[in-house]
Amino acid sequence: MSLGFTQRTGLQKKQLQTGDLRLSEIKDFLADRAAAGQTVGISLRAVTPVMSYLREVGIAVREPDCPAPGALTLIIERYRRYHHQ
Repeated sequence: MSLGFTQRTGLQKKQLQTGDLRLSEIKDFLADRAAAGQTVGISLRAVTPVMSYLREVGIAVREPDCPAPGALTLIIERYRRYHHQ
């Protein structure tokens, strides 16, 4: 099974240093894989085990868990978009 790591990815192009790997870069990587036609390992759930390991060894940043958006958060976001139209 190929995970698509042989092609030059956005992560490689960014030349990240140890500890620079963040959720935004992982999402970009997964989007690149999906755009390249990959169908396996393209979700956050699929990379959770390896990301846990990378956080343990200090390669990936430990980011605080983002709470699921509640009703108030959604209302505020809609209000903000309304005023930016």
